[in-house]
Amino acid sequence: MRWFRRRPNRGLRQHERYPCCIQGALEIRERSYRIEGLVMEISRGGALFREASRFILDRVGMSVTVQTADISVTGTIVNMRPAGYGIRFDNLIDDTLVADLVSRYGVQ
Repeated sequence: MRWFRRRPNRGLRQHERYPCCIQGALEIRERSYRIEGLVMEISRGGALFREASRFILDRVGMSVTVQTADISVTGTIVNMRPAGYGIRFDNLIDDTLVADLVSRYGVQ
């Protein structure tokens, strides 16, 4: 039964995530639907977006655009959890942009 044990998630991510608090919106591209909220984590390859409403609806697999005052980047919702939507960007964003966002909006 050891194959049922949970393994730690350490080292599985390609890009380091940085906690932040960036006001923005998530646009569901197929439906032209806009959701206000916060980017809670950022990395070169994705973000964690927390919807401003109380309820997180199942939107896994939907194509989205993450928009803030500083960025507009397309991606796909790859998972959801109580903390928000996990989004994988279609293209990596530049390290210097991530560093700039973290220096301005990062939280500890």
